[in-house]
Amino acid sequence: MDNSNALPAVRAVTTAISTGIVSVFDSVETFETAQRMAKALASSDLVPKQYQNNLANCIILIDVARRMRLPVLQVASGLNVIHGRPSWSTQFIISAINSCGQFSPLRFEWRGTQGQDSWGCRAYANDLANGEVLRGPWVDIAMAKAEKWYDRKDKDGKQTSKWPTMPEQMLVYRAGAFFGRIYAGHILSGMQTAEESADIGPQEVDITPPRGEQSANSPNATAAINADIASASKRRRAAPTVDQSGEPVPPPAAASAPPVTAPEARSLAEGAETPAPAPDAPAAPAGPPAGTGMEPAPHRQPDAPDLDNAEFF
Repeated sequence: MDNSNALPAVRAVTTAISTGIVSVFDSVETFETAQRMAKALASSDLVPKQYQNNLANCIILIDVARRMRLPVLQVASGLNVIHGRPSWSTQFIISAINSCGQFSPLRFEWRGTQGQDSWGCRAYANDLANGEVLRGPWVDIAMAKAEKWYDRKDKDGKQTSKWPTMPEQMLVYRAGAFFGRIYAGHILSGMQTAEESADIGPQEVDITPPRGEQSANSPNATAAINADIASASKRRRAAPTVDQSGEPVPPPAAASAPPVTAPEARSLAEGAETPAPAPDAPAAPAGPPAGTGMEPAPHRQPDAPDLDNAEFF
């Protein structure tokens, strides 16, 4: 298959497929082989710290190196973890571009006045397939300041950027990374450079779910539920209650009961018994209620004796 006119990244993918490059995750056999290799790497002191005693990281490292057809230690030295993100060092990107066999060695074109914001450079190389000159974007000091690369500081206000002290080296690194992002995407594999990850810094992600998806036990959800209940109660109290005919229903008796008098309040506060009812209050009926058949017989006065017809002994 002739792919000499295709883009560099397309040619690299086609070459990888034709040479039988597979991922270590493609089959059980390749994964088991990668595990044995990863155990040896994880026990070595020659690999960076993020791979030492870390079998999972070493397996991923082997997979990346196999896809790129590069030595594992070369990839390990160039693949760093910055703020939790895998990132390529710029030195590795430039080295990989120069050794991939698709481009001539990178060169850099300069413009502007050294020491001024207009000073900058761009990377260029020849495409070895057709001789075309490939040029990357311009990078200058003005861009570094606008993107806040130039005066980057840590949380304590300490200067962490190398741009003020070594601007020429930083311009070359950025220009080489920009060239690789455009023309050698198969090398970067979509990952950022170490300098880009450092400039972005740690990113905080808000993991609070939307209100409808919050757990009923979370404090925010509890507060929202209580607020909804209070609002609904307030609306019910404010809205007039009507019956079936549409007439307003008077409030319950408890709402219109007379206020408690001072002696009653004092008696309640002192724990006294409920005052007795007024003397003119009707007495409570005694015995079973009427109509149950268990009420006592009514009291009858005895008849007066009939003395005229009485018999005396």
